[in-house]
Amino acid sequence: MPTLFDTLLDRSLVGGYSRVGYALRSHAFGGLPRMDGQTAAVTGATSGLGLAAAIGFARLGARVILVARSEERGEQARAQVREHGPDVDLVLADLSSLADLRRVAATLADADLDVLVNNAGVLTEERETSVDGNELTLATNVLGPFLLTDLLPDARRVVTVSSGGMYAQKLDVEDLQSEHGAFSGTKAYAKTKRAEVVLTELWAQRRRATPQRLHAMHPGWVDTPGLAASLPSFHRLTGPLLRTPRQGADTIVWLGATDQPSGRFWHDRAPRPTHYVPWTKESDADRGRVWDACVALTAA
Repeated sequence: MPTLFDTLLDRSLVGGYSRVGYALRSHAFGGLPRMDGQTAAVTGATSGLGLAAAIGFARLGARVILVARSEERGEQARAQVREHGPDVDLVLADLSSLADLRRVAATLADADLDVLVNNAGVLTEERETSVDGNELTLATNVLGPFLLTDLLPDARRVVTVSSGGMYAQKLDVEDLQSEHGAFSGTKAYAKTKRAEVVLTELWAQRRRATPQRLHAMHPGWVDTPGLAASLPSFHRLTGPLLRTPRQGADTIVWLGATDQPSGRFWHDRAPRPTHYVPWTKESDADRGRVWDACVALTAA
C-alpha cells in the first residue's frame, strides 16, 4: 500500500505524475517474473505506451500480439518488438468498429490469450463518429475495451489504460455520445477515461468468481506522439517533466506479469483512489446505467 509520502507525492500531481515521481518510486520496484509460454496482446501498439508495453512483455519472454490499424506502422512496430523477442504477431483492426472488434476477439481467443492490454485511444478536436455511428472517442476508448473484455473471459489478466485526466470529470450517463453543447475533445476524452475505470470495477465484480484479474491504471504524464499531437500546449509546457514511454508502461507490464487484486485503479505499481473530490463521484444507479448503455451499444 502507498506510504504517506507516496500519497502526498500523488496528490501533488507534478511530483507524482512526472518523471520525478517515477524516479522516486521506482528504486523500490522489484524485478518481474519471466512470461515464457504466455501470450500478451496490446491494442494501439504502434507507438508510445502500447509499443513500450509490447517491448516490455517481449523482454520477459512472452509471445506478443500487436493490434494496430495501420499495416505500415504495425510492421514497423513489429520489427522494433522483435529486437527484444522473436515471437511477435500483428493483427490489423479499426478498434472503433464493432465488426473488427469481434474479428479481433475471435483471433485472440484462438491464441489462448494470457494478457489483454486495452491501450488504444483517441482524442479528437471535432466530434466524429465511428462506422457504427457512435461518437469516436466513446467507440474507441470505451466500447472497444468493453467488447473485447466481454468476448475474452478466459484472458487471465486484462489491463485497461486510463488517464489521470479522468479525475477532473464525473461519469456522464446523460450524454455518453457527446451530442449536447459545444464539443470539447479533452473533456470527451476524460469522460471516457472515467468510464473505463468504472467499467473495470464492474467487470471485476461480475467475474469475481473466476480467475481473471481486471485492472485499470494511469501512466502519469508520458511523452508520446499522441500527447504531442492532441495536447501540444501541455506537451510544450511539461516537456522536461514528461516520463518516457517505458516508464509510463512499467505498471502495465507489471500488472500483466504478476497477480494483483482485481478491480483496482493503479499508478506506479500501487492502488490509487478513483476520486479526489466528492463532486466526481457517481451513484450506483449511474454505474448501472453506463454498463447497460455499453451492453446495448455493443450488441450484435
